[in-house]
Order: sequence, then structure tokens, then C-alpha cells
Amino acid sequence: MASSKKNTDWFKSIVDRSKLPPELVEATLLKYNIRQNPTIGRPRHLSINRIQFSGKKRGKYSGEFEFEFRDLETGLWGLISDRNLKGKTSVLEIIRWLLRGKPSDKLQKGVRDWIAEANLDFEIDKTPYSIQLNQGSEGVSGRLVKRSNRTESLEIGRFTSEEEFRACMSDFMMREFSLDVVSEWRKGKSEYEEGSAVLHDWPALSGVLFISTNYNAIFGDAEISSLNNRLMRMYLGLPWISTHVALTTVGKQLSARNQVQSHQSEIEKMRRQRRRAEVESQLNLYRSELKQIPSDEKVLEALQEATKAHRQALSSLREKENELSAAKQEHSLARQMYKEDQKEHKDFLEAKAANAIFKRLEPTCCPHCQASITKERLLREREEHSCSVCGESILDSEMLDEDAEFLMSELEDRVKASKEMLEQTKALVNNSESQMRRLVNQVSTCETERKHWENQFGRFEKHNALERNIFGLEVLLNEYQEVSEIDEQDSNLKLELNVIKAALKETTDRLTTLQQDLLEIVSTKIKEYAICFGMESITSATLTSNTSLKLIKDGRETSYSKCTDGEKLRLKVASIIAILSVSEKKGIGRHPGLLLIDSPKGEEMVENDVDKLISGLSELAKDLPHLQIIFAATSSESILRYVDESHLKHAKGDNFLW
Repeated sequence: MASSKKNTDWFKSIVDRSKLPPELVEATLLKYNIRQNPTIGRPRHLSINRIQFSGKKRGKYSGEFEFEFRDLETGLWGLISDRNLKGKTSVLEIIRWLLRGKPSDKLQKGVRDWIAEANLDFEIDKTPYSIQLNQGSEGVSGRLVKRSNRTESLEIGRFTSEEEFRACMSDFMMREFSLDVVSEWRKGKSEYEEGSAVLHDWPALSGVLFISTNYNAIFGDAEISSLNNRLMRMYLGLPWISTHVALTTVGKQLSARNQVQSHQSEIEKMRRQRRRAEVESQLNLYRSELKQIPSDEKVLEALQEATKAHRQALSSLREKENELSAAKQEHSLARQMYKEDQKEHKDFLEAKAANAIFKRLEPTCCPHCQASITKERLLREREEHSCSVCGESILDSEMLDEDAEFLMSELEDRVKASKEMLEQTKALVNNSESQMRRLVNQVSTCETERKHWENQFGRFEKHNALERNIFGLEVLLNEYQEVSEIDEQDSNLKLELNVIKAALKETTDRLTTLQQDLLEIVSTKIKEYAICFGMESITSATLTSNTSLKLIKDGRETSYSKCTDGEKLRLKVASIIAILSVSEKKGIGRHPGLLLIDSPKGEEMVENDVDKLISGLSELAKDLPHLQIIFAATSSESILRYVDESHLKHAKGDNFLW
């Protein structure tokens, strides 16, 4: 009963704020799927038990490999090596891939392709699960199972592609941690575009579990301020968050739509004004012309003669167009024939010259085998016309010359004839074109004459036509009045926007008080943990509702964005653990309690700062029994001092982790 009253109060408050009918408020909320969700998030705990993967490397360090890090539980765990580039980050990224169902950009595709099979065992509130993945030439496949020591594992999901893997893990994790899809509105590229809604599910929301080397955002790994703000609120466990996110997105959507429609309405209004002025100008012209038209009779016979002459001229023009087309085709054929005859004549002359040269040659040996040609063969060639090289019979040169002269004469006659044909067809084309120009002028003259008599004949008809045109323009002019009706088209949108704004204010008020109280406690914890991590110069830290972290450092006001990367890393870790700490103490929150940190030693941190960060994490892991931290770093004295050897996977010397 109390819940029903609370629901009614929320709805009634929106009605009171918007001052709109309840029916309209209800219809708007239903239309945009706005649901009230006053549920407070309760902590659930995720911890990794084992990561195992194997496959075959390719390239410089080729060969089969297998990696396993097992018997993990809550607390501080490390992946370390004495040298850089030994596979530490890759292990974290593979864990990330398996937990998200989608690899990040930091997991190189070449490295990912080496993996043939991978398994990740984890627990959610002591309930064991396992991700079993296989990868081959056809892509990834596998399943998500609930493990059991007593019975066969229960299959929760199966996937046969990367997209199915992402969907499987997203659906499972979102349900397990009571998370809602986060939406945001992206503006259009121009004032004429509304934009579009972008939805973020588990791959984006899980960004708060991972701290890589990008520290632009305090929460998550996406540089989107609105998303980071919503992640903070969601993982704080605040009630009404999903309702607030949905209202914010719809509010931006309707505001963008209202802006676009207002702009379009203004353009339409200006267009109507211009069109009205054009109609008025044309109407005045018609009215003036109507007064000047006399009512004399029409000269029908002259119009008929002019029309007949015009038709005849058009008919002659069409005939001449056909003649010109045929003449051009004949001219084209004649040109082609002339070119071919010229080419044959030229080729013959060149062949004749070449033959004369070849006849003067007196070979002394066979061009193929270099055998000498005897004097007897040369004598037989001159007397018997037998080739001195091959012995074949050759024709008498005098006979060949007579045939060549005859063929030469024939080719010259053909060239001459085709040239004459080319000139004749060219003259025919020129003559047809000249006649075409004359006929075009004649058609134009006849058209002018016909229109003249039409004007003379059609004055009474024109009088009636002008009256009809004037009547039509007067009707049109009424449609282009200064209309306020255009604004009525936007009224429904504006009413809906008022409902959404009222609902957003009401929802914001309901979560603000609890949010402010939690942020004050979280801010105190951030300062405490930052000092614990070696940032003793910080005397104040304030986390605002828009995820801005304001600081007083060395007595001066500053902020998270102005810190060095090494300081950002420690502040980011401190902020996330502060939320986890407050969530555990208050019994609210949605952060799974798992934190993966990449390369904490590499970000401008001296050994003393590393010492304090690692020692601080070690102590916090003890104070927060549900917290599991897995980091990847280059080996150091601090790490070996504060992290138990059984909690480390250590690649010593030049060895690789896998």
C-alpha cells in the first residue's frame, strides 16, 4: 500500500509541477516508456578464481603457450615481471575480454588471435560461474556455465560468434547486478538534425572495473562526461537512477526536436511571407492587365492561315532533319572509306620499299644455323630463281614489278575516288545544314505570326483566363495569411516537453538528498585514500554530482583534470575504492567489488609513491573483505614487500608471463 502511495505521489507531483491534465501526463510517460524506479541498489560481489588460456604464438617468439593463475580470492593480487613487454597487460585485457564479452582496443588483434581456448572462473556472491571460450578460423564460440561440485554444470548461455558472446555476457551481468541500460542523446551534426539516442550496456558500464593508462575520466574508460556522471550515480546505488537517465535522454531528444521544428517553422513562416508577396504582386499585374483588354472581334481566318503555315514549316523542318542525318551518315562512311584507302596505299608503298631492300641483300650464311652459302647455290638463284638459303622457287623480279605497278595504279584510283566521294558528301551536309537554318528561321517567323494572331483573336478568351487566374490567386492569398496555426503544430511537442521537464525535476529532487549525503562521505574517503596512496599535500577533496573532483592541494584550489597522470591514477583508484567502501558500510551500491589496474608503476611515480600506493592497497584489501584488486606492473621492492608471494604471478629475468 505504501508503495502504491509513493507511486501515486510521484505521478501526482509531476501533474502539479507541469500544471497539465493527468491524462496527458500519463500518456506522455507511457509514450516514451518512462518508468519510476525508486529501488536502491544493493551490493553484490564479483571475484575471479582462475584465469587460464592457451594457444600458439606467431612471429618473433613463436611457439605454443599456456597460462594459468588459479586459486584467486578477494584481496590484492599481482601480475608482475622484471622487464617490460612480458605479457602483463595482455593478461588483464584477456580477463577484461572474457568478463565483458567484447575485447577492448588495447588487446591487439594479433595477440588475441593466438588464443585457441580460454577459461575464466569467477564468483558472484559465492555462486561459482565459468566462461569457456574457444577460438578458431571460424571465430569464437563457447558457453557461460554455473559451476557445481555435486552436479553437472548448468549452462546459462551459449555463443557462436563475437556478437553473441557480447550479448550473452551483457545480458547475464546486467541481470546479476541489477543494472539498467544507460542512454544518452547525441546532438545532430547541424541545426536541421535532431540527433539520436546512444545506448550503453555492460561493455560500457563495466569500464569502472578497469583502470588502464587513460585517466581522462574518473569513472569508466569513456571520455563522455554524461556517461561518467551516470556511471557514478548508478554504482553509488542511488534510487531513481534509471528513471532519471531515461528522462534526461528523452528531455534532450524532445528539446532537440523542438529546436529543429522551431527552426523549420521559422523557415516555413518566412517562405509563406515571400510567397504571399509574390502572389500579391502577380495579382496586381493580372488586375492591371484585365483593365487594358478591349472587347474587339478576333481575326479567325488569319490565325488559321498562320497556324497552317506554321505546321507546314515544322513538317519541312522535320524532313530536312532526316535528310541532314542521312547526309552526315554518308559523309561519315565516306571519311572512313577514304582513310582506309589512304592506309592501304601507304602500306603498299612501305611494303614495296622493304621488298626492294630485301632483294639487294646477298646472305653469306644461313641466319638459323650459321652454315655458309656456297657459290653453286648463289649461281642457281640467279639462273634458276631458286632461293640460295632455303631452295624454294622465287618469282621473277620483272613480273613482280609489273604486278606492283598495276596494284599501285588501282590503289591510287581508289584513293582519288574515295576523296571525291568525301568532298561530295561534305558539300551535301553543308547544303542540308544551310537549308536547316533557313527552315528554323522560317518556323520561328511562323510561330511569331501565329502567336500574334492568337493574341489578336484571343482577347476575349484572355479576359476570361485573367478573371480565372485572379480568382485562383485570391483564394491562394487567403491561405498565406499571417498564420499562428503553424505554432499549433508544435504545441503537442511542447506539452510533452513540459511533462518530461517536470518529471525530471521531480525525480532529481528525490535522489538529490541521498546523493549529496553519499558524495560528502565518498569525498572524505577519497581524501583519506589519496593521502594513504602518497598524496599528503591534499587537504580537501570534493566529488560533485557531475563527477568533477575538486581538490585543495598545497594550499591551492585545483581539480582532477589538472593533476599529473601519476596523481590521476591514484585519485581514480581512491575514488572507486571510496565508493566501494561507502557502499559496503551503507549497504547500498552496485559496484561488483572487482578492480583491475594496469601498470601503476609506470605513471611518473617514484619508488616511494609506489610503495605507498601498494601498501595502501594492501591495507584497504584487508579492511574491505569483499574487494578484489588485480594489478599488472613491473616488479619492485614495494610490490614484493607488501604483496604475498602466493598472490603474485612473477615473470623473472627475461621470461614471459606466458
